[in-house]
Amino acid sequence: MKKSIACYLIVLIFLSLQLIANVAFAKANTLDVSLIDQSPILLSSYLSVLEDSTGVLTLDDIQKEDIAPRFQTDFPAEKPLTMSYTSSAYWLRLQLKNSGDKPISRMLNVDYPLLANLDFYFQTEQQNHPPIHTGYSKPFENRAYKSRSFAFPIFLPEHSNNVIYFRVETPNSMIIPISLWESTDFYLKNNNDDFIQSIYIFIVIAIAMLNFFFAVFFKELNYFLYFCMTMFFALLVIFGRGFGSELLWLNSTWLTCIGSMFFASFAVIFQLLFIRRILDVPTLAPKIDLAFKLLISLHFVTAILLLFTFQFAKYIIIIFIMSAILSLIVSIIGVLKQQRHAYFVFAAFSILSIGIIEHATLLIGIIPINNFTIYFSQICLLLKLLIFSFLLAL
Repeated sequence: MKKSIACYLIVLIFLSLQLIANVAFAKANTLDVSLIDQSPILLSSYLSVLEDSTGVLTLDDIQKEDIAPRFQTDFPAEKPLTMSYTSSAYWLRLQLKNSGDKPISRMLNVDYPLLANLDFYFQTEQQNHPPIHTGYSKPFENRAYKSRSFAFPIFLPEHSNNVIYFRVETPNSMIIPISLWESTDFYLKNNNDDFIQSIYIFIVIAIAMLNFFFAVFFKELNYFLYFCMTMFFALLVIFGRGFGSELLWLNSTWLTCIGSMFFASFAVIFQLLFIRRILDVPTLAPKIDLAFKLLISLHFVTAILLLFTFQFAKYIIIIFIMSAILSLIVSIIGVLKQQRHAYFVFAAFSILSIGIIEHATLLIGIIPINNFTIYFSQICLLLKLLIFSFLLAL
């Protein structure tokens, strides 16, 4: 009898502790929006994350008692979630509270355009809102806010508890920067970003077209190689920043998926050809020239393979890094041999190599993602193009 009472007491204590832990868990992951006076606020530390390696779990499944406790928390507040390349789907849970006396309107923004499937579920105490199924694999019209990133207007009634679920799945590198914005701040930020990116792309294309005219006028191969390299870099930015799916091909999943890697491969091919010719690498470093030929072939083969499968995209990044390092090495050899062009190539690739390595480590989740790390590689690219322009002008 005493043993039975002791067992009941142990079970009761265990259930009580679990209940307390669940309450603490809920409090620790609930954001009271009425108390927040900053915009934007990164929501990583308020997210609970569940990995679905099978990719078959539904919203009803993840809310069951045996699955809900598997959500993980305690993510760094200062950086977005980064899962790199993964075949798993991820469920994200966000609990928002409005303890104020007035309803609140906000904008949730997932500022990464290369997410193939992004499902949005919004639940309040009063009602379950219709789900939004978006991502670049879905028609552009599905987006709650028509932009190259994924934005969701939300309305939080007074004295309400609200739960939002995201389901994310993509063959691209999975980066999930979720932030909460005042609506007016978001519209301003979105317009400013589009304007800055448009100016950037215009400058890159202008540099490319100028060198195309030089190639035709002077009948010089160096200008043509530089034109091709610059145009492919411009296409890389257009694809990678989501302008293609917003403005050109609204519903082409395949183009959006492979575009950034495909055009990056050809950009690097023409870059290697340009450096090989401008520095006369076969004469300067014959052994390294063999490596140049090998990397050019690898980039071409991987670009063609991308047309059929995206499964090995993460390995292409390694080839990009190898190409940047090799270009830097050959420019150092040229500098040591006092080759005039090598000084420009060394300066350009010292900057670009840092940008490429930074972007590659960003995609595979080694460094955090923020406004600086997002645009750093683009800044390095533009500086490299300007240095190469000075080189050709001499």
